[in-house]
This record gives sequence, C-alpha cells and structure tokens, in this order.
Amino acid sequence: MSTSPSYSNQFQWLLDGLTSHEQRLHRQIISRLRRRFALWQRRRSSHWKNLPEIAAAARHVFLWRGKSDSDSHPQAERVCHFLTAQIEQELAHIESLEKATTDFRRLYPQAPNEYEQRQLILCLAVELGATRRGLRKDAAALNRWFEHDAIVERATRVITEAQQRLAFYFERLGTTATRVLETSEPTAQCAAWQSLCLESTVLSITKQRLDDRVVAAALNCLEKGLSSIRNQEVVDTLSQSTTTFVQLAASSDRYSTWVQCAALSVLQRTHREAFAQTVRHRFKRAQAADEKSNSDIFVRFHLTQLLARDAASRKETSQLIRLALSDRSPYVRQGAVAAAVRAFGAEAIEHTRALVLSDVAPEVRAFALVTTCLTSVTTDTVDCERLRLTHESLSTESDIFVLRAALHVAWRWVEEFTQSESSRHTSHEVREIYANQILPAICQLRTESQSTALRRHSAASIERIWLALDERASQFAAEVRTRCKSVAPGKGRRLPATVFDGLTEDTIGRVLSNLSQEDYSYDLQYSLFGRRIIRGPQMRFRTWRLLHELRHPLPDKRQAFRHTVGRISNAHLRAPSSILAELSETKVPGEPLYRESESGWRPYLPLVDDVLSALNQFAIVRPIRFFTSQGVTVVTPPDSPLRRIVAYAKLSIRFTEYARLRNWTEQSNHSPDEYVRSLQSLGIGIDFKQLDQDDHTALADKTVTRFFPAMLAVTSPTWVIWC
Repeated sequence: MSTSPSYSNQFQWLLDGLTSHEQRLHRQIISRLRRRFALWQRRRSSHWKNLPEIAAAARHVFLWRGKSDSDSHPQAERVCHFLTAQIEQELAHIESLEKATTDFRRLYPQAPNEYEQRQLILCLAVELGATRRGLRKDAAALNRWFEHDAIVERATRVITEAQQRLAFYFERLGTTATRVLETSEPTAQCAAWQSLCLESTVLSITKQRLDDRVVAAALNCLEKGLSSIRNQEVVDTLSQSTTTFVQLAASSDRYSTWVQCAALSVLQRTHREAFAQTVRHRFKRAQAADEKSNSDIFVRFHLTQLLARDAASRKETSQLIRLALSDRSPYVRQGAVAAAVRAFGAEAIEHTRALVLSDVAPEVRAFALVTTCLTSVTTDTVDCERLRLTHESLSTESDIFVLRAALHVAWRWVEEFTQSESSRHTSHEVREIYANQILPAICQLRTESQSTALRRHSAASIERIWLALDERASQFAAEVRTRCKSVAPGKGRRLPATVFDGLTEDTIGRVLSNLSQEDYSYDLQYSLFGRRIIRGPQMRFRTWRLLHELRHPLPDKRQAFRHTVGRISNAHLRAPSSILAELSETKVPGEPLYRESESGWRPYLPLVDDVLSALNQFAIVRPIRFFTSQGVTVVTPPDSPLRRIVAYAKLSIRFTEYARLRNWTEQSNHSPDEYVRSLQSLGIGIDFKQLDQDDHTALADKTVTRFFPAMLAVTSPTWVIWC
C-alpha cells in the first residue's frame, strides 16, 4: 500500500502563504493549476514505475535534504519542479501566440479578397484556443461584427491572461523555493539551489518580450530564493548573464519602476559593491536634476527600504543613508528617516534632529518625530533625548499637522514607557520631564493655539498622559477595557465592587472619558446590585421623535427601522464618545454632528436627548455629570416635579429648535451660549468645571467656556499626579 501523500496534500504547498482573499482572486488560475498538477503527478509516477533503476539512482539527488525525516521537503520540491515546468510551457505558449498574432498582422493586409481575410481570422481563432463550437460561432459572426479588430483584441486578451498566469507562477515558485532552502542546512544549500534550477528559470524571461509585471515577478522570485541562502558559495555560482541582466535592470530607466525595484533587491543580495554604486548614482543624480524631476522617487524610496533592512550589519550603509536624508523628495526623506533609525540605533536622533525641527516639508518633520521617538526604548539617556526633542517640537513648531504628531508622540511614548521594564528605574525622572517641560507646552497649546481643533487634541493628550502616569487609574482602565470589549453597543455589564476600590467618582469619570476617546460612550449606573457600565448609546421611545415624524411625513424613510426612538440614559456619570458623530447633517435632528473646526462634535456640550434624560427623574433627583477631555459638564434638573415636566414638554415640542441652537457655527446668527441660556430659562442648571492637574492648566479654554454664559470655568479639586 502506498504511503505517499495525496495530490491535494501536496498541492497545498502551492497555496502556502496565500490569504483567503488572494485565493479567491486567483481562483481560476488555481483551479487550472490543480488540474494540471494532478495530471503532472500521474505522468510522473507512471514514468518512474517504468524506470525502476533510474528511480533508485535518483534517490541520491535528494541527499541535500539534511537530517530531517519530514516529507515536507520533497513535497515542496515537487511543487517547485511542477511550477518550473508550467513556467516553461507558458513561455512557449506565449511565444507561439505572439508569433501567430504577428503573422496575422502581416498577412491580413496582403489577403487578395474577403474570403482569404476571413480564413486568416478563423486560423488565428484556432491558435488562440477556440473550440469547434466556438469556431462555428466565430464563422457565423463574420457576417455581423467579427472582423480584424475583434480578433486582434481577443489575441491581446489571451496573451495578457497568459502573462498574468506566468506572474502568478513566479510568485508561487519564489515562496515555495524559499521554504525548501530555509529548511536545508547551509552546507547543503548549494546542491538544493542547483536542484531547483531557480536561476535558469528566471533567466528564461530575457529571451522574449514580456510585460513588466512578469519581469518584476521573476526578479522577486529570485530575490526570495536568495534571501534564504546562508551559504555564500550559492551567490558566487550565479552566472554572468544573470548578473549582467540584474545590473542593467537596476540602473536603466527604460525598465518600469517596479522592475527596477525588484532588480535592486536582487542586486543587494548578489553584488553589494555594484548596489552601493547604484545607490550613490541614483541619489546624486536626483540632487543634480531639475526640481520638477521626480520620475524615480519610488525607486529611491525602495532604496531606503533596502538600506534599512541591511543597515545593522553594514558600515557602508550609514554613508548611503546620510546621502538619502538630503534627498530632494520629501517622500524619499521619510523613507531615509526609517532607515536611519534602524541603522544608527541610539545615535539616530543626532541624524534626524535637523529633519524634525527644520525640514521644509511638514510631513517629513512629523514622520521624523514619530519614527525617531516611538521606536523601542533602549537606554535612559536616549529616552530623555526623545522627550527633549518632543518638547522642542511642541515649543517651536507652528504647523498644525506636525503639532498633532508631536501630541501623539507625547502620550503614546509615555504609555509605552510605563509598560516597559525600564520604567521601574527612571519613572520619577520621566515624570519630572513631563511635569516641567512637556505638559506646560501642551497646556499652552490648549489655551493659546489659533486652531480650535488643536486645542481639542491637546486636551485629549493631557488626559491620556494623566492616565498613563496614574498607576491605579491605568489598572482600572485595563480592567474595564477587558471586561467590556465584547459588550454589544447599548448593552452593559456589572462589575465587581473590588474593581472600584480606591477610586473616586472623578477618577472613574476621567478613566471612562479616556476610554471613550476611541470607542463608544461609557455610562456608569448605580443600582441595588452594584455598579454597571453601559457601552454605547441606548435607543428607546422618545416623544419628540414621534412628534417629529408626524410633522415630517416623508416617503423616503428607511424600511425595517424604528423611527420613534432616541437616545436615553439613566446613568448619573457619563463619558460621551469623542469619535462617533454624523459627518453630514441628516433629517433627524439632535444627533452628534461633526464640526471640522473642532475636530469633533463638542461632547462637552450635552445633547438635547441628554438633557431630556436628566429631566426624566422622579423619586431622587441627582445632577448628571458628563466627563470629557475638556472637563466636567454638570446638568442639574429643576427641583420641582412640575418644572421638570414643563421643561420636558417644551424640549420635546421644540426639539429641532434647541438642536439647531446647539449646533452653533461661526456663521450662525445667534451667540454660542444661546443654547445653554435657553436651557437655563427652563430652570435647568448647566455648569462646566475644568479638570486641572496643576498650575499649568489654570487658564480656561475660551473656545469651550464661550458656550457657557456669564461664567468663569469652575475649577475642580486639584489632583497631584506627576510626582
């Protein structure tokens, strides 16, 4: 009984590394290969059965497998040989198709009559693979529409599909050959390389004119194989023809961009001196070229990626990276920054500081800052240098995009640092740097920036930094995130009382506000059975919504949806989501509406639905507190039940008008505080308090307090968190 693996199991090696989406994308090619692989295996098996002596002698060919007893190596090798055979057949097929098409183009104008022309068309259709039935349809179509242009278009399509299959074969051959070479011992890799015939297969593309995508796929196939080689003897055995072709494709502009990139990848593996010379030539030519000449920016960017992957072990690479850092293109300089960080390690800041602070392109300054400062934490000295560089960028930068990148670095770095091992030793020093340098700079942006959106991002960054530096708050945030990540929107989960030990309501609110910056809203409800956290808005019946639908009977409403519901909450501590809002105003009023000038929907200003929820209290009336990165907004309903009912009725009847007042813009004909004034006229108290950490945040943000009439921002108790 045979113990050899089935065809389907062996064929799985050909699909190794392909995602489900890629398999669906190439399903026709894969089905074609599956049929051919089964036929190829049967022919191969019958051939070796008829030649037992040769089969026994051939066992010595596979001695390069090493000491592994697994059958995975010969299976992968069989797939490689199969793909090689398919590539050879496809190349021959493409060559015959192109020859037939060329002959047709030459003979068709010379045909003496229409009958001869039609015969030439049908002959070409046969060459293109037409069946007998298809040929009869083509002959019938000659009297209607089938003529010279149609058959030429069919020939172009058939040749293009063949080249598409060829590119797929090369990609699969490179992946499978890599597996074979990776599992071979270094001393046996030379024999394995010769057995796979990878070089000769790739070099066969030079014998005819193919699409650039096929050439790039073939070169990538060769590069994948060479990347698995640990024996220099294999590289030394490459033929002169291969080296010449690779060098020509890497240095000549007559090849497409992606062919040049693939050739440069191979050149780095095979001939480092020629690669370094090509890199110097590329960057120096770019510096001397006209400013509008950016024809090879993708090639130069690819060069920076190649320098980055080999930077750790090559000293000469450092000089090439310095050359790339002064490139004319901002896109290339961004790639050079990433390469410099990998190449220079702890010394990268010395080379990227100039780009962070003085590069002419804001995208380069932002990328250089993020890449330099958010790499892995190494030594205490480097950590301090990164913080100082971030502080310098926050203090001197004027571009909003770069400042947002600096804010991202400020809170992201401290989050990663507090989770690292080194934070145990230098935590106090880092806290001092944040308290004395970085936080004052961020607070200045929060209160003095000309951009309202930047003020909002600054306030959010301050809260994130507070959360990262407060150990107990971080533990609570991790606990809530873990327990509530699977909770569906509008649903809740009851948490044990031990989770809230040692936490005040203010701390809980600030933590939930941090979580809602990139998630649904979080509401904290109290009940007889404990505290419950609600994730996302709860939608229930609303009187105002019923009235709105009755007043606006439109025929274009969505089906299978309830049109009488609105947002409702019974929680007394709430943290609205900072990111969930309408980008354009819909026909339903009162929803969170994104304002580009604010980079948000003003969650610190309660929605009309939120005010209605605050009024919907009976036995015990408590104020509702909304925690955001800007501060705490307190909504206090009237003490009198009658006044609450009257206010509820007026808000429900005139809901659209109040929603319009809340969505104030600079072009509105009413003042920003008109919304809060109208609520106060109903007996509803609206107060705003800042969340101050220290004296740096004592000043109020006027772009927030303008929505609250005749008040100075009330300061909440100070929390000492920095030292």
